[in-house]
Formats: sequence, C-alpha cells, structure tokens
Amino acid sequence: DFYERIGVSFEFPNLYEKLTAEENLRYYAALYAAPSRDPMELLAAVGLADEAQVRVGRFSKGMRVRLGFVRALLNRPDLLFLDEPAAGLGSRDTKKLGQLLKQIARTSIALVIVEHDMGLVMSISDYIHVLDAGRRIADGPPAKVRVNADVRKAYLGESGFTGRGRSGQWLPGKDAVLDVRDLTASYGAAPVLEGIELSVRDGEMVAVLGANGAGKSTLMRVLTGLHSPDRGSV
Repeated sequence: DFYERIGVSFEFPNLYEKLTAEENLRYYAALYAAPSRDPMELLAAVGLADEAQVRVGRFSKGMRVRLGFVRALLNRPDLLFLDEPAAGLGSRDTKKLGQLLKQIARTSIALVIVEHDMGLVMSISDYIHVLDAGRRIADGPPAKVRVNADVRKAYLGESGFTGRGRSGQWLPGKDAVLDVRDLTASYGAAPVLEGIELSVRDGEMVAVLGANGAGKSTLMRVLTGLHSPDRGSV
C-alpha cells in the first residue's frame, strides 16, 4: 500500500510518441485498479489542456516533463519523486517548472527532487541534502546550504582565484579550422541552440561553458554531424 501512494517522474518520461497526451494518460490509468484522477483536469492544471489531442512526438522537452508529472499524479500519491525535472529546459521553462512544483506542494503532496540546477533548487526547496561524489557534504534550509564552504567549493565556485598568465603572447593561425555561423538547432518542437557564432583557429583552445541543459552537448553533436541543424552553417 505504501508504494502505491508514491509517484515517480524520471528525467526522460517513457511516453508513447504516436499517442496523444490524453491517450497516454488514459492508457496508463487503465493499468491500475486504484481510482485515478481525471486526466483532463490534470492536463489543465499544468497548462496542457490545449495540447490534450496532440501527439506526444510533437511535444517540447518542457511539455514532456509536465506530462510526466501528470502521469505520476494520476493515482493521487502522497509522495512524488522527481528525477532531474529541469534537465534540458531553458530559463523560461525552468521558471514555469518551479511555479508548478510549488503548486503541487500546496496540494499537500510531499516532493523529493533530485536536481543540480542550483537556482531552481534554492528557490523552491524547504530542505536540501547536498551530495558530492556520493558523499553527503551538507544539509539544511537553502539559506544555510548556500553559504556552506563545501557546497560552494563543489558546486558554486570559490572566490579568491588567481589565474596564471601566459609565458608569451599567443598568435593564432590566419585561417579558421572551424567556422560556425548563425547555427540554430532543436529537438522536435524544443529549441536548443539559436544563432550560435563560433570561430576556432589553428592552435587555439576554446572552451564552451554553460549550465546543465544549456545546449553544450547539442552543439557538439551538430559540430560532429550527429545532429542536423535547423539553420546555419558549420
């Protein structure tokens, strides 16, 4: 009985691409003998009512995450586990996600969230446990965790760092070995890269920095020919 009262939504919800959002939910609900909530009511609660009859294969990453929440809520759980719900989301979708999670919590459902988007975690959590390489290094409310020295070192960055200067001037080659212009790429309806400009010259070392889900891996996939861009040239 205890485990029947737990809902789980993973980073990549295993959804049926050729079925609509409503069909996904009704099929899932049919697998359970326990009474479930009305799928249309839940879709409306997460802002997907207008997409109820749209095939899931056309959904963006953010829409899939919300549909995963709805599926996990069908059987009225007391406890909801979420695995990296913000992975692959842009800042706008992440903000909407935070609002949705607060809304769910206000219905007296307890949430346990595994996540490394620090901004999201700090803005919505009542209590935080911080792990680093499988070891717990801190726990407490956000205000306490945010100033913890071990947390800052592992996840937020330390102050007082002094970079090392070059021993001599670096002179790039004349011609670029990689030239990227106006590169835009997406996964289905989910935009990931937009207007990327990048030039790398002979002998130059270039780093790409960004938060989880910002598009770093997608950029590498496009540059190596593993994913086709929507627009632009490499």
